[in-house]
Amino acid sequence: MTIENGISEIEARLSQWASYRVLMQNGEIGWPSKNLIISLSEGRGARFPTTGVCLILKFDYSQQMDSWVRAMGQQMPLLEDALTLYYTTRLPLSDVARLIGISKRTLLTRVHDAKLWLCGRLNALNEVNKSQNI
Repeated sequence: MTIENGISEIEARLSQWASYRVLMQNGEIGWPSKNLIISLSEGRGARFPTTGVCLILKFDYSQQMDSWVRAMGQQMPLLEDALTLYYTTRLPLSDVARLIGISKRTLLTRVHDAKLWLCGRLNALNEVNKSQNI
C-alpha cells in the first residue's frame, strides 16, 4: 500500500472514529440506561437521540482506530491531543490551534504525523492479514 492510499484509508477511518468517539462521549452509544419497555409502561414514551444525521458506523474500524489512537497517545500525547481535537471538535483550525496553544501550522504538522503513525499500524495489520490470507 502506498503512503497516499494509506493516508486516504486512515482519513476515512478517522472520520468514522470521530463520530464514534463523540457519540460515546455523549452517551449515545452503548447499552441503554433504562429498558425501553419500562419507559413505555411509565407513559413517557421512547426517546431516542436525534442529531439530524443518520450515521452508519463501522464499529470494528472505529474501535480499532480508538485503540490505535490511545496507543499512539501513550508514546506521543501531543499527537493524540492534536488529532483528537482536530477530528472531534469540528471547530475551525485556528480555534483548535488556539485551544491547545499552538500555531495552525504546528497543528497541521502534528495531525499529519499522527496520520503517518496510524498508517504504519494499518500497514502492519495489512501485512499480518496478507500473511494469514485473510
